[in-house]
Amino acid sequence: MYLTKIAPELTQFRFYRMSILRGPFANWRIGREFGRIGDGGQSFTDWSDTENASKDALLFVHAENQARAYVRHDRRRRYFLRAQRRNKGIMGLKSF
Repeated sequence: MYLTKIAPELTQFRFYRMSILRGPFANWRIGREFGRIGDGGQSFTDWSDTENASKDALLFVHAENQARAYVRHDRRRRYFLRAQRRNKGIMGLKSF
């Protein structure tokens, strides 16, 4: 899950990335990475015993970030918009 917070008036350009992966010993890893967009950021790893516990923790962090004005970032939409901008000048056509 990839969240972004972009507020130019406050000079805030932040990201928050979360993932759940199965560990080597039947446990689950919750990976969190956050920082300024364009920088490496910081990363943390939390471990849990069950998949449900890790999903609950991920949803809890997601709700906290949404309360701080982070929004879910859909990469497919970003690529679509970038492709639209590229094709905008071709043959004088404008896409809406």
